[in-house]
Amino acid sequence: MNKEEIIVQISTGGYLEHKVTHEAVCGKLMQLLGTIAVSKVIIGWSCSRELYEHVTGFLRQRGIECYLWLPVFSETGVLKADTGKLVDDTGTEAESYCLTEGENFEFYCPDQQRNITSFLQIYEEHFDGLGFDGVFLDKIRYGSFSNGLGGVFSCFCPACMKRYQECGIDVDELKHQMGLVRDGAGGYGEQVLGITAYDKGNYTFAHPVWEKFYRKKAEVVLALTALRRSLNAAEYALKCFIEVLVSIGSLQHITKKLTRQYKEAFGLHHILTGSLCIFVR
Repeated sequence: MNKEEIIVQISTGGYLEHKVTHEAVCGKLMQLLGTIAVSKVIIGWSCSRELYEHVTGFLRQRGIECYLWLPVFSETGVLKADTGKLVDDTGTEAESYCLTEGENFEFYCPDQQRNITSFLQIYEEHFDGLGFDGVFLDKIRYGSFSNGLGGVFSCFCPACMKRYQECGIDVDELKHQMGLVRDGAGGYGEQVLGITAYDKGNYTFAHPVWEKFYRKKAEVVLALTALRRSLNAAEYALKCFIEVLVSIGSLQHITKKLTRQYKEAFGLHHILTGSLCIFVR
């Protein structure tokens, strides 16, 4: 990727938002193109085919690639009823978070096949055949602290519980430690998640169950190669890019490895690395 590459990322609002018009988008792009050399545009994710038909055509005439911006494990419930939300350690569905109008930051379990199926159905029903050069996959992850502790202490749905047991995670002890965090007991009032050290991307936890838990979550997300295969299938022929978000619970010491494996498994590139990205909302 060219280190001088400039990418413009445009928010059109959530799936049901239709306030952004193609005239407004193309008008802003014209202003930018008059002063800087843009190589790619990422845009999404309102369900407005007319908007994208005009924008992709506008960019194609100028030799600029256009990528559809789509959330994978968030926002899906706006359009699909059959979704499985994240379940926290108390058995409660993780909180949604109103980041901005039209974006509810509601997260769904990456380990439930129906959530992957629902995402692919949304693409097929609303965005297929619009002439995009590829798709920019966002929110391929679990919730974060923005969703409260439940967003980080998840997921405990039946599918995830089975995985934890299969890989030898003591679920009872894990829930016990999470309960101590919630109560500010057991030394957790002074140390976030009992993190005792950090060195060159490596976290050390006071209790080993935390590392096992977050490592397993990272492996679940990494295993989603079927998503890339589906989008790169002949009927789509889409290039796939991914946004990698590393939270405190994602264990940064395996992030470089995961990012490398993502590229190998998904055929993806982190489209924002080494590039200047101008965000337009």
